[in-house]
Amino acid sequence: MRTLSDRIGQIRFDSQPIRLNDRIRANRWESPIGKPLVESLAGAVESGTRDQHLDSLVNELTNRFNSCQQLLNSISGSINAKAVTVEGQKRKLEESEQLLNQRRELINRYRNSVEELVNPDSGR
Repeated sequence: MRTLSDRIGQIRFDSQPIRLNDRIRANRWESPIGKPLVESLAGAVESGTRDQHLDSLVNELTNRFNSCQQLLNSISGSINAKAVTVEGQKRKLEESEQLLNQRRELINRYRNSVEELVNPDSGR
């Protein structure tokens, strides 16, 4: 079970403490001071100081998260729209193939009927 540790700056996953900086070093979002944003935030949380700088980091991270969420929602919407379009095109293709097969069958019947009329002895 995941629980947040009482100690500032540590997260416990299955009773094993993990330092925030160890988990987020790969993140390269830059903070207003030029350091990676999440790393700056983790450092401020680990030091245990809450100030205006920490609040601005939290706000910046929240804004970026919201932007990413909007982008993901937009991508998801376009994927769903494309999936609907593809399904519609598949249905139209299947209907066209079915009509084509019906036309072929009718042409073959017509051809056979004409051949029977022209050569009545060959069919018997």
